Amino acid sequence: MRRKDGSWAWILNKGELAEVNSVGKAMRARGTRIDITERKRIEESSRISAISFDTHEGIMITDAANNIIRVNQAFCEISGYQERDVIGVNPRLFSSGKHDKRFYAALWDSLEDKGRWEGEIWNKTKLGHTYPAGTKITNVLDAKGVVTHRVAVFSDVTQRKIDEKAINQLAFYDPLTTLPNRRLFMTTVEHELSQARRHRQYGGLIFFDLDHFKTINDSLGHVLGDVLLSEVGKRLNALTREADMAARLGGDEFVVLLSAEAKTETEAAHQTLLVAEKIQTVLSKPYRLAGSDCHISTSIGVRLYPLADERADTLIANADTAMYKAKQDGRNRICFYNENMQEAADEWLSLKNDLHIAIDNEEFELYFQCQYNQYNEVVGAEALIRWHHPEKGLVSPAKFIPLAEQTGQIEGIGEWVLRKACEYLNSWELEGLSLPHISINVSSKQFNQAGFVASVQRVLSATGANAEKLMLELTEGVALDRVDETIEKMNQLKELGMTISLDDFGTGYSSLSYLKKLPLDQLKIDQAFVADIATDADDAIIVETIISMAKHMQFDVIAEGVETEEQYDFLLQKGCQAFQGYYFARPESAETFADFLRHC
Repeated sequence: MRRKDGSWAWILNKGELAEVNSVGKAMRARGTRIDITERKRIEESSRISAISFDTHEGIMITDAANNIIRVNQAFCEISGYQERDVIGVNPRLFSSGKHDKRFYAALWDSLEDKGRWEGEIWNKTKLGHTYPAGTKITNVLDAKGVVTHRVAVFSDVTQRKIDEKAINQLAFYDPLTTLPNRRLFMTTVEHELSQARRHRQYGGLIFFDLDHFKTINDSLGHVLGDVLLSEVGKRLNALTREADMAARLGGDEFVVLLSAEAKTETEAAHQTLLVAEKIQTVLSKPYRLAGSDCHISTSIGVRLYPLADERADTLIANADTAMYKAKQDGRNRICFYNENMQEAADEWLSLKNDLHIAIDNEEFELYFQCQYNQYNEVVGAEALIRWHHPEKGLVSPAKFIPLAEQTGQIEGIGEWVLRKACEYLNSWELEGLSLPHISINVSSKQFNQAGFVASVQRVLSATGANAEKLMLELTEGVALDRVDETIEKMNQLKELGMTISLDDFGTGYSSLSYLKKLPLDQLKIDQAFVADIATDADDAIIVETIISMAKHMQFDVIAEGVETEEQYDFLLQKGCQAFQGYYFARPESAETFADFLRHC
């Protein structure tokens, strides 16, 4: 009925005839009229709630103590649990184990602060399968604002995530090779450029295509051409580190972005060149197509980054330019965009190739520098490697040792040094020449090789050298990189009879707690401190402290780089036990050194 104010109301009418005349006609009626608008509203609300609860989304209601009091049919279908299985149970029953404590802490903080939480939770079904659930949780409050219930509405979003992944794959990945496409690559390059500038580090971009690919494509057909490109993508993806990115720009053009981790451009150039060479080697292996072996080569352009405000498209264009220069130079080549970097890379590559044959060609030679005690007596000598290059002359160890470490050749060179030192030691002992010990530097890469101790044993066994006259010099970085493993290796070497010195002491990251665990025999004070002890108070204090500490820890101590009488007097006064440097003797060839031993 319509009310006076024009609004409508639900009315419940009940009535009956109260008086009938002689002819049976109703004269009066009586009854009640009740406004039931509110009741009808509640009934409609309950009906709508019942329909809503029977939705395709899972619904779970808990009490204030977080125990489940009701679930709907969709909940049972998604989770695999029946209502009787979960009533009175805490929802942690569905935990997948994929979320840590911080995740749940943030969820509860949101419920407490905002009264709701929305996000994605990995749940577990009754059968143990995990699935992602898009979830909304809402607090239900009473009139006083106290939480009485919580309602969670969720749905299985597994298919949505599969669809999103497929869409993402189509948008950002090449369908043929599954490598990132140009769109994703450009975004990544811009990010890497920004990071490189912020951290002042350097990386490299490698741009290459397949030499004569059009000929191969035309002769074998586009289907086999696609198979070849797909295989190239697989090989490229397999040799790329997680921190780097390989992508296909289109056609037979590929790029590899090396993450900016190098401290200098030179270091970045060396690292990039190593990867470029590896790409050439891996991609040059034969491909089996239509029952025959197919061989390809690659022309590679390299561009280092970052450079000023260079953008991603400019960086790629420059690398592309370098790649075409590689083609002009005869294909199957590596060319740097920067002319100076190209010259450095050419020199590095030339040295690397020459280093492979230097041992066989007997281009290496050992020099020896005497070590003296406070009584001016010879207490040993350090073996120092020299490379007499047939064209470049004497190559500094500072140049070729890092190169050998980067290219994996250090193990062979280090073993050669040890073997040669043992042979000289045997020869001089047979001649009756007295030399307490020979110190041999061990590279960190060489020491960390799994078979280092075994290689030392092989050399000792093959040469028959007296291990007690061999001292291995390790740097602080070697000693403290993996302490437990280092200690084990050092103990194994000492069991062979060798002694161990910690070289360049004071320049690394020594911790006294680690230092006292190491089975050392000697500390070697770095020449950087010795150089200025007569003029620099800080260096003088450091040297004095090292000597004092060595005494208390019962280590021998030797100072290298002693070049003046003032330095020697200071060290002697502070209790240094041994000395090495130009003040006493320069490094000499094995022949000259042996002649010195004969007359000392």
